[in-house]
Parts: sequence; C-alpha cells; structure tokens
Amino acid sequence: MKKLSYSLIFVLVCAFSGYNSFAQNPIPSYNNPVIVGETFEEEDEDFIFFMMSMEERKLKIGINDPNQSQFVEWAIIEYYSLDGTFISNPLYVDENNSLEINIDNRKYGVRVLSKSENCQISVWTTRI
Repeated sequence: MKKLSYSLIFVLVCAFSGYNSFAQNPIPSYNNPVIVGETFEEEDEDFIFFMMSMEERKLKIGINDPNQSQFVEWAIIEYYSLDGTFISNPLYVDENNSLEINIDNRKYGVRVLSKSENCQISVWTTRI
C-alpha cells in the first residue's frame, strides 16, 4: 500500500510539473534559437525598463538564419502585456522584415507560435 501511494504521488508530481514549462527568456534577448511556445518577457529587475517606464517605446523583433541557407527563415509571434489586458493577433516576421511595434509603458512579452526550422530570434525595446 505504501509503495502504491508513493507511486501515485510520483506520477502526479510528474504530470503537473510539466504544466507551463515552455522556455522563457528575458527582453532583451539576441540571436536565440527558437522553439515553438517559447516566450520572451520584460523583467522587473531590468534597469533599462525602469529608465524607460514612463515613456512610449518600440518593441523590436528580428529573425536571422545562423546557417545562411537559401531559404528565408520566419516565425509567427504574438505580443502581449504582462498585466493580461492585451494580446495581439498573430504576426508574421521573417529575416528580411523585422517588426517594430509601438508599445506603452506597461511590460510586454512575446510568444513564438510557429517558426521555420533554423530561425533565431532577437527581441528588444528602444525609446521612440
């Protein structure tokens, strides 16, 4: 009986530990290999965020190909406010066209919904 209860506890811990286990990266991040579901979020400890917190900013997202293949690397992303009040529609970005999005003084995140095989992503903010 004891062995059964320990096994049950082990199975439950394993089942629930994978919940929301996508990789998370800080903003700014540069040339990160991408997996689907990966997120990039501004952090409280980010000194640059505090310096720019009262201003409008630009969220910039760029894609590159580390292998310099003949195919254009791409990703489909969405960006969202960390307070949960805004989520964008899916947006397409490729290595030839980076995205620049005007954002307000809230903290934001970016989620990768789909991608090409070898893409790397850079996500950062700048002042307008």
